[in-house]
Amino acid sequence: MQDSVRKDSGESMKTSQTPKSSWQNTHKLATAVSAFFAAAIIPGAAVLFSAAPPAPPGNGGGNPNQPSPAQRDNENNNNQNPADRNAADRNNMNANQGNQANRDRPANAIESTKLEFQTWTKIKGQNLYTKTDDKDLGNIEDALISRGTGRIDYLVVKTGATLGMGGKQVLVPYDQISLKTGERHEFRSDTTQDQLKGMTEFSEKSWKDRNNAGGEKEPLHQTLSRQPANERQDPYANNINTNEKAQTIEGKVTDVSRRNINGMEQVVITVQDNAGKKQEVNLGPSWFAATGDASPQRGQQVTVHTLKTRDGNAMLVATSVSYGQGKDVRYREDTGKAAWTDNNSKTVGPSRYFTANELVGKDVDTQDGRLGTVEHLIVECNSGEVAFVSIDPDRNFLGIGDTKRLVPFEIVTFQPNGHIGLDATKEMVLASRQTPKNLEDLRSDELRSQVFKSFDIQPQTFIARERSEWK
Repeated sequence: MQDSVRKDSGESMKTSQTPKSSWQNTHKLATAVSAFFAAAIIPGAAVLFSAAPPAPPGNGGGNPNQPSPAQRDNENNNNQNPADRNAADRNNMNANQGNQANRDRPANAIESTKLEFQTWTKIKGQNLYTKTDDKDLGNIEDALISRGTGRIDYLVVKTGATLGMGGKQVLVPYDQISLKTGERHEFRSDTTQDQLKGMTEFSEKSWKDRNNAGGEKEPLHQTLSRQPANERQDPYANNINTNEKAQTIEGKVTDVSRRNINGMEQVVITVQDNAGKKQEVNLGPSWFAATGDASPQRGQQVTVHTLKTRDGNAMLVATSVSYGQGKDVRYREDTGKAAWTDNNSKTVGPSRYFTANELVGKDVDTQDGRLGTVEHLIVECNSGEVAFVSIDPDRNFLGIGDTKRLVPFEIVTFQPNGHIGLDATKEMVLASRQTPKNLEDLRSDELRSQVFKSFDIQPQTFIARERSEWK
């Protein structure tokens, strides 16, 4: 966290009556006289007075010939290349505390006092209304959530028979939904009743069959295979140096972070090689890099094949990673072309989604064994992101009983056995804060920071949902 810097107003600066040069001359004379008498009494004591003069009054402390902390911050920011500045955005935002400068927050970051947290069990069953004329569109029955980002892309809404749809379930994009707060918290949509009739139908059968042979022809599959064009881009596409020899790193993953790079949430791992050197490697967007069975976790032994960037950025980009046990993931071709940039079902299809209903009640595995079940998903409604999962540890585990613990969704992975995996130990989970009975407590920056600190990761910043053009 950056130190807060007090900026003196021009008016206060004018009240300083001692010019800087005159003050320094006075200081030099006083120092010389003091040194003369001190040396006569204590030999060698003159060195005590040879230090540089303190800052003159009104300078706020420090050497007047040195840049202020704010100036140094600006110089550091200016010296960063654009990719690094964008990558640092999320970490700067995540450090947002009361004394952090406003300049570190992007314009679309949601203020803590405006965060709206609700459990999924509370959201489910609520009515969805039209924004303009308060007409009832139906009941919220489920949500389709990106495995990587925790972002809700669609709500599953069950329509009423009065709309002439026979009570069908349809997908309503979350980008068209807002939360009205006040005495009654209500979800509202730009969608009209007539538009609702043309939205993609959702059923349990179509959901189960979405990846089966021939399923790509079904409307649900086609809808879920679409993405905003920017999510298919690679921020390093035009900056990869394929002329240099590819670098292979063997070692242990010491950190897994999610960073906003050029407006896209990217997964970056830190690998410590066998010689002890650490290297950051960009894998790709979190919806792609954190959705497979081989999601990166701290402590894993990996072999990473990488390419460098043309601008000499210290971060490498991964072409492939071997996670052991035959789990090899291809992120980019050797030419540097990203595996997720093609709009096909293999990379951007329905497999990247899970439903809110199916996650509640799932068994939880930590790095060192099983630990209870998922009791709640906690959603920040304005951003439409799953912020936390509330874990119910095994009864009588170390005497914990039914104490529920908050776990950031960022460390959640999806295991082949159907369980939820956590990139954390049991000790980390049990050291986390209890799930508050009143979720308004989660507006506290301090409380949220303590939760993330328990898992040794940066706090999450919530970005206001913007409308996206789906192609």
